[in-house]
Amino acid sequence: LSWLNTIKCDDLNKPENMPSNTFEKLSEEYRNRLEKINSKYQYITDKMPLNFMWIGFIKLAFPKAKIIHCVRNKLDNCLSIYKNYFVRDGNKYSYDLIELGKFYNLYINLMKFWDTIFPKDFYNISYESLIKNQKKETINLLLACGLDWNESCLKFYIYHRYIRKQKVSCEWMEIGVMEEMERFKLSENFVDKY
Repeated sequence: LSWLNTIKCDDLNKPENMPSNTFEKLSEEYRNRLEKINSKYQYITDKMPLNFMWIGFIKLAFPKAKIIHCVRNKLDNCLSIYKNYFVRDGNKYSYDLIELGKFYNLYINLMKFWDTIFPKDFYNISYESLIKNQKKETINLLLACGLDWNESCLKFYIYHRYIRKQKVSCEWMEIGVMEEMERFKLSENFVDKY
């Protein structure tokens, strides 16, 4: 939903002045963008890192949307962000550890807020638990989303689908994911001050 940043609407500061079909238009625009990418899937997952800021808009435009919040060890999460170069604007906080720490705390507070506002449509899943016990955690996630179990969920890395993200490497997904857990311990003395 990064394109939401491009929408200019003075009325967002005065909701009473917003046209009644604002969120219908947002939903329609998003669906149109999806059609250009691929329209054959019944469900989509939008994993843009800054989507957490738009959850209120997402729920107004897509009332049936489920919010899946993958929670990771905070130091591993921040280190993973810090070591990447992001080509899109909006991630400048990621190049400074102090700014990154502040931004991470804002993100956590906002996610707690959304969880209280949309408890029935919000699902928190532990990244570490998912990696260690993929089948159990995937079954629980699917139940929370009202979806049926399918064995192919355990082999997500062999199916062809449209993926647009920072980097994709299925070999890394299969082999290197365990190495990414608790990676912060390699630099624990350095990151403690942040």
